[in-house]
Amino acid sequence: SYDSATSSLHPDKFDHEHISKLEEFSQDLEKAIANSFPRPSTSYTSVHVLLLRWADDDLNVQVELSSLKAVFENQYLFAAEQWDIPSLNPTRALQTKLYDFQNSHQSEDELLIVYYGGHADADRRRGRSIWAAYRQPPSGVADITNK
Repeated sequence: SYDSATSSLHPDKFDHEHISKLEEFSQDLEKAIANSFPRPSTSYTSVHVLLLRWADDDLNVQVELSSLKAVFENQYLFAAEQWDIPSLNPTRALQTKLYDFQNSHQSEDELLIVYYGGHADADRRRGRSIWAAYRQPPSGVADITNK
């Protein structure tokens, strides 16, 4: 039978030494855990964000993108740029912008983030994305291929 008076596992009185040993154990455990896992480290010297939206769309994502841009710049201190996809020759303009964005940040220690706010669909047969200014596009469709 269990006798709480003689049990060292559950003492009847409060033992301050027990608490200090528990704190010491806790600190040792934290150190062991910290040393057991690789420390997350970033190898990026800079981060650049390109936020894309249609100049003329039916989603009105301007406010959303402006807020997101502010978060990237103010909270994370990333360089962020918002760019509007034009309705006239959108595919060529977008491909040029993406090429220029990538080309201007060619270092392996630079992280590039591209965010698109707009309608999109997957063309699985051709392995590409279709971005559109409108749900039912009257014009303004960008074909982003996997080239």
